[in-house]
Amino acid sequence: GLVKASILLMALGEDLAAFQLEFTALPNQPAISVTGFTKGTHTFAWNGGDGLGTPLQDGTYTVQLRGRDKGGNVGTFAIGSIQIDTEPPTISQVTPGHNAFQNTPIKTVDVSFNAGGGSLIDFNPAVTKIALKNANGTPITGSLSNSESDKRVALTLDQSLDTSDENGIYTITFDGADKAGNKVRSDDPLRVTRFTFDTVTPIVTKVTAGGQELKLNDASVVLPASGTIQIEAFDATNIDFSATNITLTSPTNQPVVFTRENKKGADGKVTMILNYGGLQEEGTYALQIVSLRDLAGNTLSNLRYPFRHFVTPLNAPTIVSTTPRNEEGIHIQLTFVEA
Repeated sequence: GLVKASILLMALGEDLAAFQLEFTALPNQPAISVTGFTKGTHTFAWNGGDGLGTPLQDGTYTVQLRGRDKGGNVGTFAIGSIQIDTEPPTISQVTPGHNAFQNTPIKTVDVSFNAGGGSLIDFNPAVTKIALKNANGTPITGSLSNSESDKRVALTLDQSLDTSDENGIYTITFDGADKAGNKVRSDDPLRVTRFTFDTVTPIVTKVTAGGQELKLNDASVVLPASGTIQIEAFDATNIDFSATNITLTSPTNQPVVFTRENKKGADGKVTMILNYGGLQEEGTYALQIVSLRDLAGNTLSNLRYPFRHFVTPLNAPTIVSTTPRNEEGIHIQLTFVEA
């Protein structure tokens, strides 16, 4: 048996004067007196302790019944092995994992156990089960299966999570026990697990510098030798700044050094502030968002925001004279001066 308490069913052929349960491999362990000495069928509930009521340590014990009838005759009956197990199983792994971000379809939710040296997991679906709910608390239906050798139970969803409409935070709740009746603790850190399903790539909402908005592949904006460029973006699961790559290159494709400050706002809004300086070449510079990645791995790639820079002043030239003056002619000469 697998016990916190083991129920022994016995049938006696005659009345007894003494009756006890003893440990064959532990001769010094006090035997347990058994009630029900009369002829007939009896049950005895053993609580896992010895004859003095001292609880035995978890493990496997070989026990037998010893009886003495009123004529002094002694007989034994070998019961075999009884396993004492008072420790609850623990959850070793949940897939998808706790606080995980996933952008690939989800068909199955798995829970694996660590029963230690205790009894096996009770995979009766009334005892050991998985529940999956979306952010609104709506249950996601599926069928339970198990692998006793792997100590694993799985919920296979009736409909995979695979569309952007299903994006959001999901909660896995698990209840389970071993065959000794020990339940997974309510405070087990993996008993309630949350993960995020996200299949949508981040978006860039605006790129500005000096009060001007930079446009994709449009170099109409002129910027000074030093300044600040601000990139505003949005993603439901927030940007993975460590996996985000942004470059700034000169007209001759040389890298321009800049610093970047990342700020997280509310509701998935983020701002990246680029501080650059020391532009020396005249011409078109390129701000390149090589990759903008969120925590689920969705990546926006290769966005180019060009702008121009000039070393010489940009004031408009002024006409100071024309030739010929106030006369019709085929050839007109204009003389300009820059401010």
